[in-house]
Amino acid sequence: MRERAAFPPSKMAEGANNMGGGGGHQSPRQATPDPRLPLTPMQVFKLKKNWKGIKRRLEDTGVEMLIRLFRIDPSTQAQFKNIRHLETEDKLRMSEDLEKHAGKMMAALDDIVNNIDDVDYALDKMNKAAQQHKQFQGFSADQFLL
Repeated sequence: MRERAAFPPSKMAEGANNMGGGGGHQSPRQATPDPRLPLTPMQVFKLKKNWKGIKRRLEDTGVEMLIRLFRIDPSTQAQFKNIRHLETEDKLRMSEDLEKHAGKMMAALDDIVNNIDDVDYALDKMNKAAQQHKQFQGFSADQFLL
């Protein structure tokens, strides 16, 4: 198991903070945005651009995202039988089980981001993940709502 460095909260949030809608206008050659995707074309562009940086450390970023989730809502960690007993963030960072789950989660997110222009595909992928998690006690599809 390799040691992983924690991402400072400010660095993890930078990408999200830079995704706000910018000014500008939509080129006539751009496709009309799908109303089910609550992002402007500029936000989609920024999402994909920022994702490239995240992708460089996909697994580590996933571990940090899960640790933040557990910090915000500790009951979520209790839903993971293999890591519910881990009491510190350092122990979570060293957990192969958490690393494995983070890798799967981030691979799914990578697929969604890379295919965000195909809203049907992205929504189907998210719905399938939500349905797969319903088999685990304590999880609900509502936890996957955007």
